[in-house]
Amino acid sequence: MEKKVLNYRIIIEPEKYEDEYAERVMELVNKKAEGQEITLAQPPQQRGQVIDLMAALKGSLGKAKEKKPAVSAKPAEPEKVRKRASSSKK
Repeated sequence: MEKKVLNYRIIIEPEKYEDEYAERVMELVNKKAEGQEITLAQPPQQRGQVIDLMAALKGSLGKAKEKKPAVSAKPAEPEKVRKRASSSKK
């Protein structure tokens, strides 16, 4: 197993890849050096869906008031307290 790992080599061919970022930067530098004005376009800001939490809560509470409970709730009866047997000490 170790021999296979040691014999494994990665061949990187840098000529297959281009540095597009560096090319764009150099284009901007050259335009600036020629005296051209450079303006960058701002991407439009995308807003996510904003939820009004108070309105959602009020709506939820309103729906809860409209619904009747499925089972009639009986008031809970208090538990009876058991008295301990008195131990008489003499």
